[in-house]
Amino acid sequence: MNVALLRQTTENEPKPGLMLDDQQRQNLAGMTLRALAGSYTLMVKTQAAHWNVSGPLFKSIHDLTEDQYKDLFEAIDDLAERIRALGIKAPMNFATLAEATNIQPFDDNPVSTECMIETLAGDHESLADELAAGAKAASEVGDPATEDIFVERLRIHQKQAWMLRALLVK
Repeated sequence: MNVALLRQTTENEPKPGLMLDDQQRQNLAGMTLRALAGSYTLMVKTQAAHWNVSGPLFKSIHDLTEDQYKDLFEAIDDLAERIRALGIKAPMNFATLAEATNIQPFDDNPVSTECMIETLAGDHESLADELAAGAKAASEVGDPATEDIFVERLRIHQKQAWMLRALLVK
């Protein structure tokens, strides 16, 4: 994690009342930033799939992806607020988010609905792996609030990946 992506709060703001040292807060905020950035990118990708889906399962996929991007929209707010609760500034621009995730946006080349679904499922699985690591790290330093957010999102991303992959079964 590029530490330059994370900014401490200013001296005018209250310090977080957490039993974590600065390094622990910085590390957890970095992991939360990665989850936020991945979720934000995945939200945009999911909405793009929602707009561009076609084929015999149009209605099912259109509805599923709408539910998923709405869930991701709510999750990014929770993740950003957790970064703030850790005493770190939340990201202020798209460049920071893009640099903090390995999830790549769709390009403008047309892809099949099947390809979009496969890609989204893989992105959910990738985020789930990061969240599992974050939950473990939060547990190890005694931060149940951050651990809880990571575990909740982990469960959701695993379920979303399963639902998407089920659409691909022939």
